[in-house]
Parts: sequence; structure tokens; C-alpha cells
Amino acid sequence: MKTIFKKSLFLLLLFINVSQAQEFQGRAIYISKSLNNVVFDTKAMSDEKAKELNEKINKMFEKIFVLNFNKAESIYQQEQKLKETGSRGSTFAFELEGELYKNSQTKKYLKAEEFANKNYIITDVLKNYNWDITQESKKIGGYTCYKAISITKVTKKELQEYEVEKAKQSKNKTSFFNLEKPKDKKITVWYNPEIPVSHGPNQYWGLPGLIMEVNENNLIILCSKVILNPKDKKSIKAPKNGKVISQNAYDLMEEKQYNKLKDENGVIHIDANSN
Repeated sequence: MKTIFKKSLFLLLLFINVSQAQEFQGRAIYISKSLNNVVFDTKAMSDEKAKELNEKINKMFEKIFVLNFNKAESIYQQEQKLKETGSRGSTFAFELEGELYKNSQTKKYLKAEEFANKNYIITDVLKNYNWDITQESKKIGGYTCYKAISITKVTKKELQEYEVEKAKQSKNKTSFFNLEKPKDKKITVWYNPEIPVSHGPNQYWGLPGLIMEVNENNLIILCSKVILNPKDKKSIKAPKNGKVISQNAYDLMEEKQYNKLKDENGVIHIDANSN
């Protein structure tokens, strides 16, 4: 009798744990910033004016994203935000980035994208960042977060593409910008083990806690708010509306379309009179 009772109790606790895991949901709000420093002609503009313009440019590319997540899945999508421009106060909205679905159990992602007036679902395996977890900590939004670092080595393809573009620039002897030789990328993140899910903004994931901050080159993504078990829970499901395609195939398609815009010297010509 005791054995039957113990088994029944175990199954009940297991059912409760599974149900709670399925019902658990959280929401994190992120601010994404690209900190670029455009070098202007100092003869035509003062340093103060150049600084002011850089601040305006960086503000234009500031975006807000929402990450809805449960134990295994997450949906990352951009919030639409109207931007004001022009002396008459007219407004416009930037094109939104596609919805990104990640699953930490299957280690796959799906992203909804629109290209050439067609809908696609990009699907592939989540990147393994091989995080180096440190004991360094800091507070973010009242949570104690820990630092983790990932180094992405520069690829042969990136170096080859750099050499090709460099040769084209040398041949043309004119360019609006200087090419930078690709190098290893260092990604520094801060994760929160108090929320033990393996999620994060954008493609970042794979730590024993929610990623609260990302620093990669000129990109900074910072979590401004976390809500656990919100009343208005969102259905976290993979996007389905579009042709399924691999990330590599999608990148090749984009590259092919981009190359069509170039002339033999690699210069892109834009017809300002076209509608």
C-alpha cells in the first residue's frame, strides 16, 4: 500500500512540475543600440556639430525588442516605433526585423523574413558560442548578473572577400570609406541565473540564465525590464507563413540580388528618379 502511495505521490509531483514548466512564461524588454562614429570633414563642420550629428544618427538606429519566453522556447520581435523627421514634424517607421523563434531543447531557430515581396521562414541550428563563464558580476535591474565571453574566429571566406574588395578599391582608386580588415569578434554578455532559462536577445543563448546585456563590436543590447508570468501571456509558437529555407540558402539569395546592383567595379548605382 505504501509503495502504491509513494508512486502515486511521485507521479502527482511530476505532473505538477511539468505543468508548471509548461505554464511558466516571462517577458523581457531590450533596447538595441549601434554605437557608430562617423568621421565628418572637420573643415566643413565643428567637432561639436559632428558629435551632435553622430548622436542623432545613433538615436535613429536605436530599437526596442520584446522577448517572450517559457522554459524551452522564445519569440524575439521588434516593437514598431515611429520616428520624427523633417522640419514639418512628419513621421515614418523603419522596416521591422523579422520575428525570431528559438528552441533551446531542439537547438534550432526559425526566423520570418520578407524578401523581394515574398515571405520566407529561415531555419537552422542555433550557434554554439562556447561561452567562457567568469565570476565577475554586476547588478542589472536589481538582478545579480555574471559575465560570459565568446570569441568568434575570423573565417577564410571573410578574409578572401576582404582581399577581393580591397583589390577593387585599389583598381578604382576612389572610395567613400576605408575597408577594415576582418578580425576575431569578441562577444561579452551578462546573464541572470535567478531566471534559469537558456534564452537571450536576438541569436544569443546557451547560458544557465537569461542574458540581460550583450556587447559585440559597436552593438549594445540592454534589458530594461523583466516581467515573470505576465497576465497577458503570449502564445510562443514557431512562425509558419512563408517558404522554408536554410540560412545559407537565404544568404546566397540576398548576396545574388545585392550583386545585381553593382557594376563591373563593384559600385552600386541608385536611380534617384525611379519610383
